[in-house]
Amino acid sequence: MGTFALAGCVNNESRYWDSPPSFDDDGLESVTDRTVPDRPTVIPVAIADDRRRAIGGRVDELLEPIPEPLTVDTLPNGAIREEITSEREAARSCVGQMEDTTTTLDTATVAADAREHAGRAAGVWAAVSTAHSLEDVTLSESEVSSEMSQLADDLPGDAASPLEGSVVYGPIESWLDTARRSTLVGRSSIGNRANPVREGSAVGDVERIRAEIEVGEHLRDRYVEHLERPRAIEGDLETALEEFAPHVRDRFLEFHGEEDVERPWMAPSLDDVLGSDRPRDHPGVRLFSTEMYDLFDEIRFEPIAWPEMTVDHPAHRLRTTHWALAGLETLERIGERVDDGDELFPGDADELRRNRNAAIDAVDDLLGSGAPLERWSARRLVDRFGDPDELVASGVDADPREIADANGSYVWIATMADTATEASSLVESLLP
Repeated sequence: MGTFALAGCVNNESRYWDSPPSFDDDGLESVTDRTVPDRPTVIPVAIADDRRRAIGGRVDELLEPIPEPLTVDTLPNGAIREEITSEREAARSCVGQMEDTTTTLDTATVAADAREHAGRAAGVWAAVSTAHSLEDVTLSESEVSSEMSQLADDLPGDAASPLEGSVVYGPIESWLDTARRSTLVGRSSIGNRANPVREGSAVGDVERIRAEIEVGEHLRDRYVEHLERPRAIEGDLETALEEFAPHVRDRFLEFHGEEDVERPWMAPSLDDVLGSDRPRDHPGVRLFSTEMYDLFDEIRFEPIAWPEMTVDHPAHRLRTTHWALAGLETLERIGERVDDGDELFPGDADELRRNRNAAIDAVDDLLGSGAPLERWSARRLVDRFGDPDELVASGVDADPREIADANGSYVWIATMADTATEASSLVESLLP
């Protein structure tokens, strides 16, 4: 993994779109005709039917005390009444969507959404109802925190291999990490909020976490049961992360272009890492800037391998470290193209189509590899087609700047797919 030029600065005075290049939109309406791959299944077991029914049953249980219909006579406050009814409708909609999801993770997400919406409705109603108290609705934050800790201690479980375990247990560890780090941090307890809507939000958060714990335990057990040769992986993951840590630190320092950076996991100044003197609204500069800050924002809040780290959530940490390294290499490749004068603006619809097809081909290659981390990367990259495809599908009246953004997204997807394969090889080489 190399570096790109680190000289000069981005031009803050001129504007690329003051004299933009031409774009031939002939054929634009067919650019998105080729179907994007479906999200791959990365967890090889499904949520069982009885577990799905239990989730729906819990939603019904939460909503049962709320009068239906909820009229103005029962609850005169229109804003609170609307909050309850909209959350109730959303909860029921999510329960219905569970039957339409195609992957285990999608089902888990919709199930957690259903419980959160139902919890919000139930919490608001309990906060304004004299016949129903908040203590009757859900667990306290301390109780759910204890359940989180118990599951975290049991993860990662056995797996077919450390790499498969990283993508099976990684999402579950991620749910717990997010809940511990943000959802439950610095908040007053349920029942101590004066605003009923805030009470509902707190109950919804707890119900979401409870759903994630229940689904996480269920998936762990089902996955281990289906294995022909289960093996413990926690030690191997921790060893790989410890081996990984110095390389990751050095890679971040290399990206910054300095050996002594106080916080290398924070995004550098654009002027410090992009040698081009092109305007800030230049398509390549804009792509580089957007993706760099998005990547570093993710890195800032997600666990990655780092010297002297506490190796908690090892499956999740390995997965996010892999993505971070692939992202850094992708940034460098995009930066090199910008420094070499690549406009990253398609001259016509055919060029835009070629770039989109290249992105689809690259994701297909990831899917076909069978490697767990590459399939996980493909899952994330499939989702990246949504916004650019929507822009392109808007037709010939699309703003050229939006065409540039869409083209940049396709270039990013294709490049990221390539670097994800390289990062996977590095991770695999570090496993005992």
